[in-house]
Amino acid sequence: MPHRGSVDPSHFRSCLDAVWLLERHADGRYRYRLAGQAIAEVHGGIRRGTDTSQLFSREALDMFLPRWEAVLDRGQLVRAEGIVQLAGGATTSRVERLMLPLRSDDGRVSVVLGATHYEKARGNDDIATAFPPTNIQCCPLNSIPLGACP
Repeated sequence: MPHRGSVDPSHFRSCLDAVWLLERHADGRYRYRLAGQAIAEVHGGIRRGTDTSQLFSREALDMFLPRWEAVLDRGQLVRAEGIVQLAGGATTSRVERLMLPLRSDDGRVSVVLGATHYEKARGNDDIATAFPPTNIQCCPLNSIPLGACP
């Protein structure tokens, strides 16, 4: 399992605005360590240390937690796609997320390296407010097939 410090952002410079790091703390809370500009805009200004319980509704967290736990507790790659409803009443046409596990500074697998692609152009009025169910795929990292996950 790679360590958070071994990830070199220069290898994916062109998509840094879509990258995020989420860390699970000893108290069980999840906080953002980093969020690219596109992520910060869509989610209303995520900053380092933003607690997910302050950012997302209980309903959204109930949907996200099993994904984050699949990544951190079972070491799985998780891919999710769907639609995000925005505050302005519009929706993005498609959202796709990829999540991978990383070890934190203390060696525990407690960091999710994520990347999210939003097809719709973003602007200040496009703040995500609801997260309908999505298509989720999980693959153990030691058996990732060539092509799509089963």
